[in-house]
Amino acid sequence: MTENNHADLRSDEISSVIRDDADEREYLRKRVRDHLQLAENTKDSGSRSIHLRLAALYDARAGTLGLVQPD
Repeated sequence: MTENNHADLRSDEISSVIRDDADEREYLRKRVRDHLQLAENTKDSGSRSIHLRLAALYDARAGTLGLVQPD
């Protein structure tokens, strides 16, 4: 696939990536839970920090779904 060009994707590939807000929110919440679990289970402080940051980013993204983005 070329950079920023979805023309190389088949329509079934695109539909598998595009989710409605409810499905996307649930996906993001699952990623939050996954990263929190990974952070809890790791002994490495660097890995723990990364997982906690990813959990926070996924949570923030889930919170913005449904908001109208400015032009």
